[in-house]
Amino acid sequence: DRFRLPQDLVMAVREGDITDCEVNIHGDPQQLGPRVPRGFVQVVARPGENGEIGAKESGRSELAGWLTRRDNPLTARVAVNRIWEKMFGPGIVATVDNFGAMGEKPSNRALLDYLASQFMDRDWSVKKMIREIALSRTYRLSTAYQPRDAGVDPDNVLRWRMNRRRLEVEAIRDSLLMISGQI
Repeated sequence: DRFRLPQDLVMAVREGDITDCEVNIHGDPQQLGPRVPRGFVQVVARPGENGEIGAKESGRSELAGWLTRRDNPLTARVAVNRIWEKMFGPGIVATVDNFGAMGEKPSNRALLDYLASQFMDRDWSVKKMIREIALSRTYRLSTAYQPRDAGVDPDNVLRWRMNRRRLEVEAIRDSLLMISGQI
C-alpha cells in the first residue's frame, strides 16, 4: 500500500471487444497513429500465404496455430535446439539466439529434424524431450579424450564425447551446503 503503482503501468493483451488498433508512434501509447486492420504477421508469412483472420477473431489463436503447424517445424526446431543447448552446452545450431539465415547452419540437420518431429509428435512436451535426450547414447558418453576421434572432429561438433562443463554457481553453493550438512 505504501507504493501505489499507476493503473496503466504495463501494456498487455486482455480479452474484450475485438477491434483494430492504432499504431503507437515510437512505441508510445499516448501518441497514436493511423488505425491498422488486423491481419497475419506478414514478415513470417510464406509467399502466397495470407493468413486471413475472421471478423469475430482476434488473431492470437490463428498465430499460435500457425506457429505450431506440422508443416512449420521452425518453432519445434528452435525449442529443441534450446533444450539441447541447456543439456550439452553448444546447441545443434550454435547460434541459439540467431536461428535464421544470419546464424550458423546446424551441425547435424537430420538430428535436429528428428528431435523436432519427436517433440511435435509428443504434444510439445519439454519433459518428454529432455527424457529422450537424457536417455540417448550421446548424452551418456564419457568426457574421455580419444586422439583418433579428435583428429577427425577436434571441436567435438559431432559429439564423439561429452564436453566438460562448469557447474553453475547455484549448484556449487548447493553442493557445498550438502557436504557441510547445512542443507
